[in-house]
Amino acid sequence: MVGSPNQGGGVVEARPVVDQTYQWVGVVVESNLEGRHLEVKRDCDEWVLLPQSEDIARKLDDNVGNKVVIWGRVFTGVSIYMRQAISVQNAFDPKDPMVMLYVPEYPCPGTPIPPMPKPVPPVGLIVLDSGEIAARGTLVWEQGKPYLDTPAGRINLTLPPDHAAAPSSTETTPSAGAATRPASLDGVAVGKWRWDTSGLELAAHTVRPWPVNLMAKDPCGNLTSIEPLQPGEISARGDLVWDGTAPRLKTTSGPIQLSFANPEPLRPVTGDAVVLGKWQLGAAGLATTVREFLPLLHPCPPPPVTPTPPASSLLPGEIAAVGNLAWEGSQPYLDTPSGRILVSIPPDMAIPSLTATARPGSSSPVAQLPVVVVGKWSIKNGQLAIAVRYWRPWPGPTPVDPVPPQPPLPSTTPAPPPPGQGNIYGQVRIGPLCPVEPCPNPTPDVYSSRALVLQGEASEPIYVKLNPDGSFKALVKGGAYTVSLTDCTFLGCRGTLPKKVSVVANEAVLLEIDIDTGIR
Repeated sequence: MVGSPNQGGGVVEARPVVDQTYQWVGVVVESNLEGRHLEVKRDCDEWVLLPQSEDIARKLDDNVGNKVVIWGRVFTGVSIYMRQAISVQNAFDPKDPMVMLYVPEYPCPGTPIPPMPKPVPPVGLIVLDSGEIAARGTLVWEQGKPYLDTPAGRINLTLPPDHAAAPSSTETTPSAGAATRPASLDGVAVGKWRWDTSGLELAAHTVRPWPVNLMAKDPCGNLTSIEPLQPGEISARGDLVWDGTAPRLKTTSGPIQLSFANPEPLRPVTGDAVVLGKWQLGAAGLATTVREFLPLLHPCPPPPVTPTPPASSLLPGEIAAVGNLAWEGSQPYLDTPSGRILVSIPPDMAIPSLTATARPGSSSPVAQLPVVVVGKWSIKNGQLAIAVRYWRPWPGPTPVDPVPPQPPLPSTTPAPPPPGQGNIYGQVRIGPLCPVEPCPNPTPDVYSSRALVLQGEASEPIYVKLNPDGSFKALVKGGAYTVSLTDCTFLGCRGTLPKKVSVVANEAVLLEIDIDTGIR
């Protein structure tokens, strides 16, 4: 920061550094003073917005009346506006994970300059596995037994004996010998569920105070974020199946009946999925009115195959030699231009190319066979000897691999698809993610929370989940598709997408999408 000196040489006030990137959080409003323009209105002041590009200008226009996070610097150039202005680098929805924690907020007049924020680790990360549910409510203890009090009903809890569920307050009327437990707490419990004589019961392995970050692992092992739970809601993971027109979630704890406001678009979706919504006791047991639906049908990239070295590859201490295999009495040797090499062959090693008349002990002259042998070497009686591990006739392919096998590149073309379908694969790149890359702190995962949307001319949209590195791969029917991205509200996304792509049956098409966020 810098100061404004007064006549006595002191400092009148401290003010932020003008060339530092800050964030302004406020509502975008339209103004007609000095010509039509946009401003961000905060509780303490207003700033003129000077976008650095047309994409930023369009994004600001789209968010008039909305609360946004503005990234930029204090404008110090010549301007027609007679008020303070921001040179806008980007604008975000306040809930967007692109908003970095290390960009400080520009202080209001008369307030001290805040320190540079530090990254905050996730709060209470809980992973939801298949067959489990996560439920949110008020944790209450009654006669030493815990339960969740939710607007949809009571959920009895059983906890492991050594589980400490936020022991921050005491039970209102503790039972005799009861340990210190919280009387009430807004929290989330995760575990296996079942129905018993007293209603819904949850064998919880984890109970955490709210807020928490609730995640699920997809079939590829990637962590997928789940929408925040509201009181009275549960989140469950299982296999989505359809009985006629009635959907249900098949879990290892039992079926959960589902109701969708508009089930038709979801009708083709089956398989591993996560649902979130209000729970209730239905005619056939546990039921949920779905508010959020997250299919986990992501094609996993094939696991990397570790090449198996051929038997002819040299191991430490081995050599390979080429010559004529022959016998002198019962001693085999290799006759080479450089001299004789003694060889020892295991008794069970077959040499099918040698006839019986050419083997040791026959009355016929010993035949010679051009071969290459691989094995440990040693010196016996002043002669080079090889304990044979591998041999084959010569000439032939070189037995020693001159170049070590290389792992397959991530961008290699996928295997040929089934008839009538084509592979679409590629990479989405979003950046820069901070004014100067590499970013000084860990950045949020901007890929796993998003998915490509493939819209055919006469079909339902296909959602292709992005991997943490932005790569993707999917098997789709041949045809023309319009490609867009979910949560495409950040700078540069709308200017880059949508795109058109044609998938040809029985072929693979590469699609690369580069989105410039404009952060400089």
